[in-house]
Amino acid sequence: MKKILVIFLFAIAIFADEQPVKLAARTVVREGKLDFGVRNNTRSNISGVIKFANADGVEILVNGFGFDLAPEKTIYKSIPIKNATKDVPSLTCDVIVFNKEKSKLYENIVKCKSGAMFRDAGVGGITAVQLKPVRIKILRGKGLEKNFLSFYLQNKLLIRNLFCQLGNFQIKWQKIDTKNEFELIGKAFDNYIFAESNVVADVKLSIKQNNRGDCMIVFSYTLLKQLPDDSRNPYIDLNIPRRTAENDLVTLKYDNGKIRLAFLDDISAPDLVKENKNINELSVITKNDWMTFYLDSSYLNVWNILPKTTPDKQAGLIRLRIRSRTEWKPPFLATRSGTIQFFIHFPVGAR
Repeated sequence: MKKILVIFLFAIAIFADEQPVKLAARTVVREGKLDFGVRNNTRSNISGVIKFANADGVEILVNGFGFDLAPEKTIYKSIPIKNATKDVPSLTCDVIVFNKEKSKLYENIVKCKSGAMFRDAGVGGITAVQLKPVRIKILRGKGLEKNFLSFYLQNKLLIRNLFCQLGNFQIKWQKIDTKNEFELIGKAFDNYIFAESNVVADVKLSIKQNNRGDCMIVFSYTLLKQLPDDSRNPYIDLNIPRRTAENDLVTLKYDNGKIRLAFLDDISAPDLVKENKNINELSVITKNDWMTFYLDSSYLNVWNILPKTTPDKQAGLIRLRIRSRTEWKPPFLATRSGTIQFFIHFPVGAR
């Protein structure tokens, strides 16, 4: 009897840890799309996000999407693709299921099928959703905040006050070029008197984006004068409104491939991202998508988090500082140059 009970409890434990959604996919090369299905295998409502980490045999033109499913229902997403080289490609993707403190990340390998995705008799509530191109609107501040940039998607504020800093010098953006991409060209001054004799460096901020919610941000500088040995290193600061991160989760991907799911309020802990150069990717999880920072040539320092429940709801911010991985050490000679570069995938799944 005890043996039977142990087996029964073990079976329950395995079942409880099973992924609550079923995934399947097939390619439709003639139409340049991949039909991706997500089925809720539980008897309760469930929501989460699908993140495409890798694809073997086909190029996927989006990074993922969000889902919100009623019990035992299925949703289909039409994912744009190109360069299919295999009849049966395989997809590596992460599934993040929202369940408050029990939220969980599941890693999946999905083998694309050639036939129907779900052959269960009587499957109902199937919907087809086409993912559309999207562009992020970038606006420059006014008055005293004219050196700050804000990023919007469909009038929703995603990043507030992106700000570049070269050590302890003042940056003044003097030219804006938005004909092809968003580009700011300026100079760094050694005090608030913006005279040519006080210029210490040429600086530039360029932002390129595609139609899939991805932006590449590059801050570059070239020194024109030798700087003091105690000059502070360059960085980029930005603020994410807490309301953007509706479910208060983050994923951290380390350089050894390990992925960690954490609560937003915990990521300022020293063992996570505070001055941690071993993290290559950080994602702020939203209800229908995520905002990911790819940090191949830079690293991120979460230097302050203001709580969501503040008297002024606008004050609830995730404050991030991004630095170059290249060490900033003297001598800081004239003509020395450098860059801070990173990618952002913005939340575009809620469409």
